[in-house]
Amino acid sequence: FFWGITVFINLFSVVHNGPKYLGFQSIPVWGVLILAAGIGFIVSICVWYILVPYLQQAIASMGDSENSENQIGAEEIPSKISYPDVENPAFNGNGHEIQMQDVGNGISKSTIVPVATSAEISKIEKEFTCSAVPYDTPETGKVFSSLQVLTAIFAAFAHGANDVSNAIGPVIAIWLIYQDGNVAQKAESPFWIMLYGGVGISIGLWVWGKKVIKTMGEDLTKITPSSGFCIELGAAATVLMASKIGLPISTTHCKVGSIVFVGWTRSRAAVDWKLFRSIILAWVLTLPVSAGLSAAAMAILKSIG
Repeated sequence: FFWGITVFINLFSVVHNGPKYLGFQSIPVWGVLILAAGIGFIVSICVWYILVPYLQQAIASMGDSENSENQIGAEEIPSKISYPDVENPAFNGNGHEIQMQDVGNGISKSTIVPVATSAEISKIEKEFTCSAVPYDTPETGKVFSSLQVLTAIFAAFAHGANDVSNAIGPVIAIWLIYQDGNVAQKAESPFWIMLYGGVGISIGLWVWGKKVIKTMGEDLTKITPSSGFCIELGAAATVLMASKIGLPISTTHCKVGSIVFVGWTRSRAAVDWKLFRSIILAWVLTLPVSAGLSAAAMAILKSIG
């Protein structure tokens, strides 16, 4: 069911009012609905008869392996543990009492315990906080792992549909004005410029995306396969709806909101609210900072020209 719904939403957003060079604009709304629903239904049937039996076998094998590990651990525990007789000391063959070394002998009682740093204390507090998050059972994690991969692909598509358009839109406008000689911009967006934007966002993810991925995937709250599925699906659906309307929203804003409130729904103590406040402050500051830098650059160019 989840597979079919995810595929249906993704296909409908792609085909409905899609790019003209693919011919999608000629398909009516009812045709798009039938096409997306039909492919989603086919995917659901394939998952039911192919993926579900595989997952059932994998979950059953996980249960068998856990039972065997428990049996092995039980066999390794000795039935009787012998302790040294402290009341009646042992003697060696010459009749002398065997001397036992005192535990802790030679260790100074004034051992200096190092004081934990603020970073270590913060890490310990975070571990205690994250322990309040309910984790998925192995069976639930196995089922939602593949679903999370599908919704991650869905979210990546939504990211390209909105954020790449935001970044590459001014470049396309400049190119069309240069090519047509007017500001009407009635021509279609060149495919090679959109491809250029896609390559640019991929390189940016590869070079600088690691820190942002860590902040969103680990630091805000602990994410499990089931919560990750909800986060990706909700954020991607929001971004795609905004893209269809033509609103240039931020994918990062949608994703952070999904992460925080899914984590808050699962456990109110599991969200790093201090980090969330810092992100909100960064969002507020980016608008005047970017506006000021852009205006300064334009003023410099205007003075030179």
